[in-house]
Amino acid sequence: WLRLVLAAGLISLASAAPAADVWIPIGPRTGDVQSLAIDPVEPSTLYAGTFGGGLYRTADGGATWTLCSGFPGDSIVEGVAVDPSRPKTVWAVTRMDGAYRSTDGGTTWKRVLTVEDQEWKAIAVDPKGVAYVAADTVGPKPGVHRSADGGATWKHSEAGFPRNFRLVAIAVDPKTPSTLYAGTISESVFKSVDSGATWTASSDRIEKERVH
Repeated sequence: WLRLVLAAGLISLASAAPAADVWIPIGPRTGDVQSLAIDPVEPSTLYAGTFGGGLYRTADGGATWTLCSGFPGDSIVEGVAVDPSRPKTVWAVTRMDGAYRSTDGGTTWKRVLTVEDQEWKAIAVDPKGVAYVAADTVGPKPGVHRSADGGATWKHSEAGFPRNFRLVAIAVDPKTPSTLYAGTISESVFKSVDSGATWTASSDRIEKERVH
């Protein structure tokens, strides 16, 4: 009888625990999630940018979420990035409102980059705190915008990109921060070895052009 009770208990526990390959929703409940970033020091802290619902923060692994103040309520948050060396400094880029920066872990925010009629697509921060924001060709200043002083000033470059390129992603090499990669629609991946000043197409894209 005791063995039956123990076996029933184990079966009950097994059925209650989610399988390792099962995903469960944890929120936030408002808006489609467009971008994510995790605090490298406190992994239970997560930022979720939504499509039309602003930016949310959780400090308990998704059990509860808080809407970050300082954003337009209907903003489309295309990218979020946590400063690797200063995790309390968080960056976010919205499609039409530009880039925002927080120095207190997402409690308050300040807009640090905006260009009228420009669409923004992605953001990355290197280990030294240098921020890179990707801008689409929809707007007057497409390409990569770089700031090494917390968003006070920016340098813009589109050297090396083809005409009418659609820039949608950007990443920094954590071991060699001067090396960056940019993802485009239909034009493959581009690489910069001078902190985003100039860009060259990946060899894969070059081979495609040779074949055609």
